[in-house]
Amino acid sequence: IIEFDSIEEKDDALNAINGARWKSTLWELDQHYRSIAKHSEVGSEIEEAERVRQKIREILFDNELIL
Repeated sequence: IIEFDSIEEKDDALNAINGARWKSTLWELDQHYRSIAKHSEVGSEIEEAERVRQKIREILFDNELIL
């Protein structure tokens, strides 16, 4: 049980409740860029999609999160 005692803690409560939704959203974004990298015929699009996916993973790693 996670308890939040005041109005000021509302954002903390919402973050705790919505954690799985944030993860799902980030996973969908990663999958979108994976699809571009896999199916695009334009080299620059593939490279940019891979750069975005790598950056997502760097940020997750820096924050000790796993996708």
